[in-house]
Amino acid sequence: MVLILFAILFWPKTIHKSLPAFLYHRGEERFENTNINIEGKLYQNVFNQNKKFQGSITIDGFDYTKNYSLADLIPKKPIEEEKQQY
Repeated sequence: MVLILFAILFWPKTIHKSLPAFLYHRGEERFENTNINIEGKLYQNVFNQNKKFQGSITIDGFDYTKNYSLADLIPKKPIEEEKQQY
């Protein structure tokens, strides 16, 4: 039973999302529709509440987002939530 609970809580969650977005062209004062694509896995550390995302975040129309490599993203709590803990 403990192993099943452990697997449910800490098994990596697969993320496949495409979110609508706008590009703002400064100087031309116009907007353009685009998409932000998120593909990867979200891992939760067994010993603490830290999470890590491994995958890709690309923006349609920006080819360098498809080829550029970055370090892992580690989501943090918003500052407001951290202040409320004290």
